[in-house]
Amino acid sequence: MADAEPTSSMEKRLQDQHDELLQHLDAWFEKIDTSISHLSTQPMKMYRSSEYSYRPSGASSKQHEDRDQHDENVAAQELWGRADTDRSAMRAMPTGELRNSRTAMKRLDSYHVAVMKSNRIAEAFRRIWSKDGSGSSMTPHQHQKQSAWGRWKLSVREYCANIIHSQAATIFFAVTILTNSMFLGIQLEWRSQHPGNTDAEFFFAALHTTYAVLFTVEVLLSLIADGWCGYFFSNSWTWNWLDVFVVLSSWTELLLEFLQPTGSRSISNSNLRLVRVLRVGRLLRVLRVLRVARVFKALRTLVHSLVDTTKQLIWAMLLLALIMYMFSIMFTDIVLEHVAETPSPGEPEAKMEEYFGTLYRSFSTLFRALLNGFSWYEAADALLPLNMYWVQMFHFYIAFCQFAVLNVMTGVFCNSAIKAAEKDHDLVVQSLLQNRQEFRALVNDLFYRIDERGLGKITLTDLEKNLGDDTVKAFFESLELGAVDAWTLFLSLDVDGDSLISIDEFMERCFSLRGPARSVDLYALRRQNVKLREQLHQVEDLQQQIMAHFNASWHHHSARSAAEIKDTVSM
Repeated sequence: MADAEPTSSMEKRLQDQHDELLQHLDAWFEKIDTSISHLSTQPMKMYRSSEYSYRPSGASSKQHEDRDQHDENVAAQELWGRADTDRSAMRAMPTGELRNSRTAMKRLDSYHVAVMKSNRIAEAFRRIWSKDGSGSSMTPHQHQKQSAWGRWKLSVREYCANIIHSQAATIFFAVTILTNSMFLGIQLEWRSQHPGNTDAEFFFAALHTTYAVLFTVEVLLSLIADGWCGYFFSNSWTWNWLDVFVVLSSWTELLLEFLQPTGSRSISNSNLRLVRVLRVGRLLRVLRVLRVARVFKALRTLVHSLVDTTKQLIWAMLLLALIMYMFSIMFTDIVLEHVAETPSPGEPEAKMEEYFGTLYRSFSTLFRALLNGFSWYEAADALLPLNMYWVQMFHFYIAFCQFAVLNVMTGVFCNSAIKAAEKDHDLVVQSLLQNRQEFRALVNDLFYRIDERGLGKITLTDLEKNLGDDTVKAFFESLELGAVDAWTLFLSLDVDGDSLISIDEFMERCFSLRGPARSVDLYALRRQNVKLREQLHQVEDLQQQIMAHFNASWHHHSARSAAEIKDTVSM
């Protein structure tokens, strides 16, 4: 019995020390949890010292700081109150669910912090731009009146912008430009076929006035919608200035027709220059047809490519002119020398002088021979009295220019046209939209081909059954989607993880997984890996601290227990 009593007393003391150690560990874990929560709230406080934060001045500084601190504390309490509740619920979760919940909560916290920071920056800019009339000499009535005028002006500008930039207005004014060009041609043809006949002049004047009014309305709407600077100095300033010139020339021409007596065709010397300017205005009105090309994709591509290749055309023509100039000097020099050495020039020499008698004639002959202006063998045969060598030299000129120079120019023009089409922002956007619609149609056909039962859902069995079909494989290859097996592909397409793939999931994942990995995907993966590595380092540091504290506590309590046991035994 004497041995049993010390043993039971020792077990009781060990149990008490074990309970005390567990209490210390619980307190330590709560302290670590509080530290983690404190570290997690720091990103929300960092933006207060950011360079984008709002710093009010004067007597309102303290008020703004108190209000900001109050908003921040409320937001932090709401956010981390939910986080504490989530942590309590996560302690009872399995390991896998706990890991997923912590990842989701961390992602939610980061998103919430970003949203709060964005809202605070927007609020700061709103306060800066509003200013509440501070530092202004206007009375509240004047400030309110000016604000009402600004709102009315902004609403009018938005209304005009909605009208002029709408598809209906674009098509309407495009048709107006086309019909105006046709009207100018019909009017000119009528006057050429019926000189002196003024029966249709009133009809032509009415149509001219109608077109002038429509063009004026177009210019005014664009001016109101875009503003003076936006209209005259934007990317399309050339077309805008052309529109203004066309409108002014149209009204000037109408004014002259109104002031000129009916049936009078005489033009005074003082109005001769003005009439020439009006003729240029008519030509520019016809030139406005090129602006209609923006409505039609194919025509826009051709016009944009043609305009962009103008610089290459100038350099190509300069190169061709240098080549022809070099051969012209050579042929002209030898022909003039031959004619000078011939005592009595005959018909062959006259024919040579006809083609190569002067530098201008030689240049013109080489140019027309290259562009099939005449049969080039006639010019080559004209050099027969000189020597066969010069005939072959002319053949070499034709072969070199036809096979080398012109083909290289064609390649340069094609390359320039392709690059011009790729640089056109509107064409790129239209092409992307069209490709997206075509891709959506292909994905829709593929989904309903796999969903043979028509349930609107795809299962793993359906995918495995159809993945062996060559047609379905061809569909996936055309969509630039590939997978090692059906299970891998199914996991990639199943967004919510319910083992069923709906049409929305299928469409969304096909768009996301199409083609190889993009730069933004690789960058997002890299950022995620960096963030995960940092979190792992933090976990390792916390684990080392916990283990160090645990070992210290264990050794301390073990030493105490050993000492107490020794004292008990000695007693």
